[in-house]
Amino acid sequence: MAESDKTNSRLQEFQRGLKSEFHKIVWPTRELLIKQTVSVLAVSVFLGVVISLLDWGFQWGLTRLFQ
Repeated sequence: MAESDKTNSRLQEFQRGLKSEFHKIVWPTRELLIKQTVSVLAVSVFLGVVISLLDWGFQWGLTRLFQ
């Protein structure tokens, strides 16, 4: 029985600590979230285009080299 009480006590302490940490979270505003999302998408698209152009350039160059 003592083991069960000790386990319950640890679980309750963990839950209190978890709740305490959740209160410290600072969530971004809607505007900031939108700006960051747009930035990530823009950088992703830009890098995708750059990598595609590099791939196409290397493919074209190697095709010309080995013909």
